[in-house]
Amino acid sequence: MIAIIWLKKGVATVVTKKTILDKKKSAIGKMPEEPKANPVTRSRPVQLKMKLPKHDLGVKVRNLYMGEMGFGTKAYDPDAMTGLRFFFQYNGHTDITNVMMLGSMIPRVPEFYSVSGSEDMRFLAKDPTKKSSEAVELVVKRAQLQPTDIEYFREHVDGKIITKQDAVNAARVELEKIADVLTCADWHYQHGEEDRENIRIAKELMIADAAEKKRDFKQYTDKITELNGKLAKLQQQGERLGKKREFMQRLSEKLSTLEAKAGDDLRAVVDPMLDGKSKEYTVDATTKGEIRKLLNQRGITTQKLLGEAERIKAAASKLSQDEEETRQQISGYQTKIGGVKRQAEFWDFFRGTKRHKLEPDEEEIFFRLAKTGYNDTLYGVFPDAIRARSHIHSSAFNELADRLGDGTEGESTDDGESFTVVRGRGGLIYQLAHNPNVLSSNAVTGKDLKMQKEGGKRLVKLADIIKAVIPKVTLSSHGNGGFRYQPQLKHRETIAEGHERDIPEIVLHMKLPTLQSVPKLEILRTKGLRNLHTKRYNDGSYASGVVFHTVYDNGMFDVEYLDESTLRFLAGIGKAINETKASLGKKKLEAGEKAKLEAQLKEFEGVMRFTCDLTNTEADGDSHLGSANKPGRRSNYEVVDAAQRFQRQYGLPDIVVVSEAIHAPIPSVCNTSEQYWGLTPKQLEERIDEIERHPIDATVKFARLKKICLEDKHATPITNIERTLDEWKDRCLPYMLEVLKRGGRAIFVSGNHYNKAGTGRDEASALARTVPAEFDRQVERFSALGDTIGCGETTLPGGKKLYASHKLREGNDEFVNAFKQMTSQGITADLVLFFDRHHGGGGFADGTAYTLAPGRQSWSPYVDQISKLSSAAGLVNTYIPKDTRIRYVKWRWALSDCLERNFMEPRAEQTLFEPKQPEEKKK
Repeated sequence: MIAIIWLKKGVATVVTKKTILDKKKSAIGKMPEEPKANPVTRSRPVQLKMKLPKHDLGVKVRNLYMGEMGFGTKAYDPDAMTGLRFFFQYNGHTDITNVMMLGSMIPRVPEFYSVSGSEDMRFLAKDPTKKSSEAVELVVKRAQLQPTDIEYFREHVDGKIITKQDAVNAARVELEKIADVLTCADWHYQHGEEDRENIRIAKELMIADAAEKKRDFKQYTDKITELNGKLAKLQQQGERLGKKREFMQRLSEKLSTLEAKAGDDLRAVVDPMLDGKSKEYTVDATTKGEIRKLLNQRGITTQKLLGEAERIKAAASKLSQDEEETRQQISGYQTKIGGVKRQAEFWDFFRGTKRHKLEPDEEEIFFRLAKTGYNDTLYGVFPDAIRARSHIHSSAFNELADRLGDGTEGESTDDGESFTVVRGRGGLIYQLAHNPNVLSSNAVTGKDLKMQKEGGKRLVKLADIIKAVIPKVTLSSHGNGGFRYQPQLKHRETIAEGHERDIPEIVLHMKLPTLQSVPKLEILRTKGLRNLHTKRYNDGSYASGVVFHTVYDNGMFDVEYLDESTLRFLAGIGKAINETKASLGKKKLEAGEKAKLEAQLKEFEGVMRFTCDLTNTEADGDSHLGSANKPGRRSNYEVVDAAQRFQRQYGLPDIVVVSEAIHAPIPSVCNTSEQYWGLTPKQLEERIDEIERHPIDATVKFARLKKICLEDKHATPITNIERTLDEWKDRCLPYMLEVLKRGGRAIFVSGNHYNKAGTGRDEASALARTVPAEFDRQVERFSALGDTIGCGETTLPGGKKLYASHKLREGNDEFVNAFKQMTSQGITADLVLFFDRHHGGGGFADGTAYTLAPGRQSWSPYVDQISKLSSAAGLVNTYIPKDTRIRYVKWRWALSDCLERNFMEPRAEQTLFEPKQPEEKKK
């Protein structure tokens, strides 16, 4: 279905001294020097010094995501897109690769009244392109209205959206604000529930109209059939009567030349004419019989016979007239049938929807025609400058296969249903599903993210069967529960014993926020307007804003959330900047006034460039130092070292928040102290002897010996808690001291493992005591004295609040109940950090940003026992602005794929020696 570039598998090659040296030249260099004279660290183990990658943030793809925009509704504030334009102007990000929008590009525009339809009618806003209505102005002038009523008429009635074209015009005005800024982007729109409802109504109107025409067509056809039968009878009667009239006319002409006769004398004149002896005319048997019957009547005379001739003449004339009227009736019905056929080409008129007899093939046709017609109208939302790069996706689930790295393009299916693959740009594969629960319900729920994650796992199992590719990013927007996302492994971590796993691939699952105004939604809620949008807001844990997703060449990625309230704030600052610039452009300005305006302009522009002044907080979670690592995969020790290298490369954080850094077994759950996955001493000796005896280069021997020894050591648990603390001091404390010496801060949050493993323990206190006393003012403890987990709140630079807890409540996913818990506890922090779940992620709800730290512990059988997927190990930095008026957060992720490729030592070859070939049997 589509060409995909998979990770290259390791290929067995002959290992020589030259290849090893070449590899070491490219991968090994000088590590940044460790802090000298550290009083709390003892001798450290020998480390292979690596050459870190260059400080190059090459952008592979940068996307803009928007969901449930609400254009053309009373819930949307036009300042949102105005503010977004100003954000682009002062903070970059104009190199957007793809703009992806899910749902509510235009609202539902009811075609007829209903209970739900009336709510949607009230929800409609104004079309800014409409001119003032003369009718409304006439009402305002003539009616005796209160000033508030006049204001209401002009605000909500004059220019109100009444057609889908009006809604398209309103949406286009908003997209025009950023279309000329994002000149390189491809634009994608995924249908939402309003679009499906608009299509459904259009289809029903088409069906109702067609059914009415179908009834008329049958009625007219039946009538024509009836009239054709009547006409045939009239024609037969006319033919017989015409012959009779012709004979009687000849007879009348002959009798007029003779004297009046009667009885036998009259019959003697007529009989020869009836016998057909005349060559001028012939008489058929029926006519002969009727005339003979007339002649045989008693008292027949010439006068009576001539009277009968006149009567027959009149009857023939009447019959001819009836025949002509029947022909005219047939022609009239044929004209009506032609009208039905012509009107069937137009569906833009109202018909009440009822149940109609419809064939399955007709339903299929009407659905396709309704969807195509609707999409043709909807494409009008895209300004001319971007329409050629715009795409509308109608299916409930769509996969967008971007242009691949080798220059090939994804194939496109034609059915428009199921999994649809379309062309894009940037090298990623996306799945757009506005409402993952659409097949069960259209209600807003908190299931979206869970269904995306579960759907991704199921798709891995069914990919070969349904011929679908596995997406790199999944997006939804319909549900409630704010903005939230989680990166997860694409494939299961488990491998067979004795094998090395491949570098993991990451899938990013994201449930988008809306782009609707919270103040306006609050007004609609208080007025009692009921629809999915106000219900979503009323459910709480609400988020409204735009999302940026940037993937870098080295596998690192950023997710940025910019709140709708901040967009409106930036719109106000932007207008103030324009006004200040206009004032500075005036010719006559006093020096003092000019200086004041310039200072004001500088201040405004400084506010606009808020992304230049952010606080970076690292969430260092669930390293579980001391736990055993199953061989064949990267250990938690390697992940910790790689994370530190990453931070040194791209800049140390301002704050490091540490939780569950050291491991301790909880026997009631999983006695990890018995997870001894290393070799026995004898097995290790035999492996070392085998390498030592083999005639290979010393460098190769050293690499293999190091791998075997470190892997064996990492597979062995540290069962003494004091020795676990020693590991923390040797491996993690030097990095922490680097941060503190730069003026940074350290926050220790007690985890459940250390605290539950024995009485009188507190992880935060134990780790804080390892830090030299000179840094006491920079160290905070969120202890759990007497409890199982630590939590606490502190103030960040600029005055914003940070709340951290080792664990928060879990629901459908790791965020839904965490949002509710913070609201229930009345916590109004700007940033919340939590840990424990090992599956990292981020989110935003009700004014608070959330970071769930990724774990660093490697896979163990316990993961399978609790029916979980292995977590993507690594680190996340959370950046928030110091300005308390700005609601913006950026998460920077370096997970397994990024760290293992760029910040870990290359693994030695899996197979050192060629396998022995079986000896041939002797003959």
